Amino acid sequence: PNGDGVRLSKHVVEERAAAQIRRFAEEGVGVTLLACTGKFPNIDTDGLVILPSAVLHNLVEAVLPKGRLGVFSPLAEQSALIHKKWERAGVEVVGVTLQPGSDDAVVDAAAREMAALKPDLVVMDCMGYSSANKARVRRSYGGPVVLGIATAARMVEELVS
Repeated sequence: PNGDGVRLSKHVVEERAAAQIRRFAEEGVGVTLLACTGKFPNIDTDGLVILPSAVLHNLVEAVLPKGRLGVFSPLAEQSALIHKKWERAGVEVVGVTLQPGSDDAVVDAAAREMAALKPDLVVMDCMGYSSANKARVRRSYGGPVVLGIATAARMVEELVS
């Protein structure tokens, strides 16, 4: 409530998410969106469950078969792991840490840092990044930027419309 960031146990998140997904299915919910771009291999995804991480990965693979991928992630320890998460043959991964909710000056500095790395495509790999963040990144980096929350929302729209 006060805007401070919190860290949650991935194990607890997976347990609670799995229970909620089951509850949604019992209530007849047709499409469920997991609102996180992290990977959750232990969640049973019966039915139409959108995992933003999978959506982003497949989109990036489709539009960037080879080249340099820039990835924004919220925590320094996540930035250290982005190579493992995103790298594949023909794709070099570069990363910049940007905490969601950062003020404009911090976003602008991170955008300039990313632009200096000269990626072919940028992914904002957290559901906490906003369209305003994306717009600020685009000012410093002139190439395409994929926003995790927008990509996931478009997938939901496609499935329910």
